[in-house]
Amino acid sequence: CSPVSTIIEDFNSYQTAIEEAGSFTRIIPDCWKIIDDKGNGIYPKLYKPATSYYGYNSVALVFRGKSPLYAILPKIDTPLNGIMVKFKLDKTDQRGGIFQVGYMSDPKDASTFTAVANLNNTEYRKMVEKYVLFTNINDNSGANRYIAFRYGKVGAVAQPGNCEYVVDDIEVSPAPSCLPVSKLAVSNITSNSASVTFESSASSWEYILSTNKDINPDTVSASNRIAITTKNIALSNLNMNTQYNIWVRATCDSINNSFWSPIAFRTECSAAKKGWSDDFSSANEDTNIPYCWTRVLEKSNYTSTYPEVTSTSAYGTGKGLQFYARGKSVLMMATPIFDEDLSRMQVSFWLKNSENTNPATFEVGVLSNLADTSTFVAIERI
Repeated sequence: CSPVSTIIEDFNSYQTAIEEAGSFTRIIPDCWKIIDDKGNGIYPKLYKPATSYYGYNSVALVFRGKSPLYAILPKIDTPLNGIMVKFKLDKTDQRGGIFQVGYMSDPKDASTFTAVANLNNTEYRKMVEKYVLFTNINDNSGANRYIAFRYGKVGAVAQPGNCEYVVDDIEVSPAPSCLPVSKLAVSNITSNSASVTFESSASSWEYILSTNKDINPDTVSASNRIAITTKNIALSNLNMNTQYNIWVRATCDSINNSFWSPIAFRTECSAAKKGWSDDFSSANEDTNIPYCWTRVLEKSNYTSTYPEVTSTSAYGTGKGLQFYARGKSVLMMATPIFDEDLSRMQVSFWLKNSENTNPATFEVGVLSNLADTSTFVAIERI
């Protein structure tokens, strides 16, 4: 294949993996290359799920496996400096780990891969738009012109073997003249405030703040966009334990704006007060535990990390907090910290044992240090 100047790929014109005589044949886009490990089956592969449960329902490129997997795009006909890759990325499980974007000099040699961006979606089962800008890349006499996606072990950090990252709607083109902000980050998060920082070559910007993560920032009216001239945003008067979404873009001149860069964060919890309750109807989508609670000791299997909120209730309908462990495993969950002495307080709850024989011991007690399980003191054993 000849080098190309731009790439637009949504994979919809391709078939997904085809099963023949009990084995699958991988289908990949024209002029792409794949480096895989036979232990990973036929990943990466094109796949279209039957439903949108995992956050996508069109043909997309799926990565899965512990060993490094590479999908290498056709060679670009110019140096990569100033090239931008836009794409949508979906992490189908909260344990998905790191997904990398980088470049290679040889599409058949994994050792030539150099990472430019390490991505770890904070949301899962949702397609999130990403972009990677290539700068300060040594052209290596025209060799370093292969853009590549990589998923698998990063350094000493292994990835879960049964979790997936999904890539779709890829665009490779020269970066726009009005560049989007980079290194967008949220820090100093409290129950009612947060700090937002970013980097940008522009001199003015605007942002949108909302608790609605599904809004289209391009349709938000000017009266609801906040203009700023500093790369630091101090947010205040926020609600505690609330998910906020912020979009930031550069305003290079009166008609030339960058596209929006989003990030989400949740404000911290305030101390619980007497009368506090939780029916587990709301749980963190990323961890499957109640907001403001802490998994102190946990146990994972192929599909879940326990304790977790499930659709199984201890009483009636609704959800419950399920503890599931085998052998000598010990699980521990901690409520939010309370703002007063617990010595004159009581707790009531429904408890259901699903084990007919040899049920595990269930204890209720107090913990003074979330990082030190030796500080747990059992008050009652059930």
